[in-house]
Amino acid sequence: MLRSVFAVLLALLVIAGQQVTVAQDQPPMIDLAASLNFDEPIRDLAITPDAHHVYVITESGALHGFTFDGETGELTVLDGFPLQLAGISYRPMSLDVDSGGLLVYVAHEGAVGRSLLTPVTILSRSPVSGMLTVISQFSLPIQGMGGFASIRLDPTGRFVLIGDNGSNTIRVVRVALPQILPTAPIANPQEPQVLPPAPDNLLSMTLEPYKVFCSGVGPQLCYIATIEGEQQFFYSQIEGFTYQWGVRYELIVRTDPVTNAPADSSSIRYTLESVVSETPVTADATFEITIPPSVIQQAADGSYSVLGELNFVCSGLGCELLPDLLTATDPIALVMRYPTEAGAAFEARLQVER
Repeated sequence: MLRSVFAVLLALLVIAGQQVTVAQDQPPMIDLAASLNFDEPIRDLAITPDAHHVYVITESGALHGFTFDGETGELTVLDGFPLQLAGISYRPMSLDVDSGGLLVYVAHEGAVGRSLLTPVTILSRSPVSGMLTVISQFSLPIQGMGGFASIRLDPTGRFVLIGDNGSNTIRVVRVALPQILPTAPIANPQEPQVLPPAPDNLLSMTLEPYKVFCSGVGPQLCYIATIEGEQQFFYSQIEGFTYQWGVRYELIVRTDPVTNAPADSSSIRYTLESVVSETPVTADATFEITIPPSVIQQAADGSYSVLGELNFVCSGLGCELLPDLLTATDPIALVMRYPTEAGAAFEARLQVER
């Protein structure tokens, strides 16, 4: 009797094992729920953590946005899309959405202008409408003619991982954004968002009497601004304000948001309200500036120009080496003396390490 029972159990186990083996050998059951055609190849796509929206980058550099139906899988075009994020010499390649669903990072291929810098664009997302607004952009140096092939965000929000085809490396960077976004995702994106009262849009700003080289969307000369007690590079223009080198300004500036700002411009418009004070520098005042040679142009008369804005002549020991330095890649450190007359060229000398 026991032998019979054992034989039956053994047979059942064999059959069960065969059924499991057959099930593992069978392909998964799939059902095409929906599809959407594009007129050009797709480079990358991402779905938001709340599964409400899908964003797609296509070959021309367009960023498309869709609502996503979690029941049917249908995709519906969002109002205001596609967005164009391509520059003159760069275009988007990859994108990712942060774990809170409030930020979208876009990595580009190519370089900004004649520089060896490739940008990453950061956009804020409305969880209700799905609309994206450019809030920032930073650039990183690249090697070769490549650019960034992919971008992925660390779920903890501390790091951004970027695949760099120019150097065959993975860049791991920290990005500190201004505190202009909610610190946590909205609990129910279907409900209207209740915002706190709008803050005063007037701010006081002090501008130093010289600018420095910086890289925003592209190479430029930036203000050194002190805003609310914090000194920082200031990349934007101030409407209604004319800057003169050699003058320290105290300003009152109005800030207004810019809806759907292009990728190469700020999401905030700055407009001059009033000039509180203008203080010229003292005689023989100087400042130091470090500039990549790629943005320095030499004129026929032997003078030089930085991005068409800062004109100078070089004098003193070592200036005969400057034309050769311009053919290299190392940044050039200069000490600039302000001109005695407005509009005249600065007098520069090479900064020598001691």
